[in-house]
Amino acid sequence: MPLRPVPPGASIADPREGARLFAPSAARNAGPILDVLRRVAPTDGTALEIASGTGQHVAAFARALPGLRWQPSDIAPERRASIDALVADAGLGNVAPALELDAVVAGWGDIHAGQALILVVNLLHLVSGPEAEILLAETACALQPGGRMVIYGPFLRDGEFANETDRRFHADLTARDPDIGYKDAAQVRRSAAAAGLVALETVAMPADNLLLVFGRPGCGHSERAILPESRMIRLFLSIACCLLIAACARGPGGGGEHVTGQLSDRVPADWSGRAPHNYTVHGIDVARFQDQVDWHAASRAGVNFAFVKATEGSDRVDPRFGEHWSGARRAGVHRGAYHFYYFCKPAEVQAQWFIRNVSRERGMLPPVLDMEWNPYSPTCRYRPPAETVRAEAKIFLDMLERHYGQRPILYTTPDFYHRNDMGRLRGVEFWLRSTANHPDERYPGQSWAFWQYSGTGIVPGISGDVDLNTFAGSRADWENWLARRRH
Repeated sequence: MPLRPVPPGASIADPREGARLFAPSAARNAGPILDVLRRVAPTDGTALEIASGTGQHVAAFARALPGLRWQPSDIAPERRASIDALVADAGLGNVAPALELDAVVAGWGDIHAGQALILVVNLLHLVSGPEAEILLAETACALQPGGRMVIYGPFLRDGEFANETDRRFHADLTARDPDIGYKDAAQVRRSAAAAGLVALETVAMPADNLLLVFGRPGCGHSERAILPESRMIRLFLSIACCLLIAACARGPGGGGEHVTGQLSDRVPADWSGRAPHNYTVHGIDVARFQDQVDWHAASRAGVNFAFVKATEGSDRVDPRFGEHWSGARRAGVHRGAYHFYYFCKPAEVQAQWFIRNVSRERGMLPPVLDMEWNPYSPTCRYRPPAETVRAEAKIFLDMLERHYGQRPILYTTPDFYHRNDMGRLRGVEFWLRSTANHPDERYPGQSWAFWQYSGTGIVPGISGDVDLNTFAGSRADWENWLARRRH
């Protein structure tokens, strides 16, 4: 990875005796990270740490997890020297000499294949979006079946900073290098899934950081089969929590839990206003990232509807669209198809592509246009003017309305909505993303039909995280909405 000029405080390492370096941040976060590693890391095999820095982490983790053979790495020679010195001081026999490894250059995954664990700490915000994509893709190649990737650091949540300190730090980073800066946790999960990794867990950490856990599925097995006992325990705890909440029958404004039926959230927000559990009709949205879905189990758990990714741009069909589309129908889950918009192709061409691949069916929900920025796209990072965005949205929506006989829904995110003044579109039903606040707070004055309130949902029948959504009204409102929109 290129040695970038980062602002003071981005990567502090104080010199100590000899070649040894000391990072205060590594001393602070080693304990909390280790607490999670004790639970999620494999018990044996090789563990590769990317950008090991001073060596404080690998020394602590290797001592606490002696069944793993640790391979530290770093691109800076002075840090590799510090790693080797600290390991020698600790007398650790399960740590190899520090390796020079540029983890954001393609090709290392095959060279270092067979890893049981790959650990990345405080790196993603210091590399560009495309470099982060390479890191994830190479990790997927390097992990053995059943292996784990653990990423720790500061992240955006739904395009928002967790605190003002993070906002200032991100501004310092991008002022020095506009290509780097904080990554959105939801986008990292999507990119990891595109590389073939399964999102297993998102853990809230001290200082508003997050720890993301991914797995590489075993050959012929899902992640559910790799860790049956731990996943069943989490499922049991989630269901028990849901039943407890239902028994308490809390009213509006009851606090930070947002669970309904058997649906729960791995990283729940602390809802200060009206929370998702105050709504009665919940659903999910799925794509290729959800590699296996037991739709009957999901339906029994409380999934009333599902939006299924169908197409993207003018030439891509989600590889699991047919499977999810038919599975939801067989389970009696109301479903609609969505298109992910690509800003480097005309709206007319993209609408025709969607129509070509999504048949008009009686009983289907309205189609959905998903418009949001994608900073990780390797082929198109163009951001047209707001008036162009709205004009293209109208063209797409009008074409689908003429074909399907019902007005499509528009999905968007807070930054995209406000940057492009999407509220100026008339006659549009919105599906709005807001994972930390009620939509009324994030989109003042905007009416909405669906609210995506979590990207870390836990749903029986689905392996890994899934997006959770709710309908805006009551059960009776839902039935009336269906009756008006069903075609």
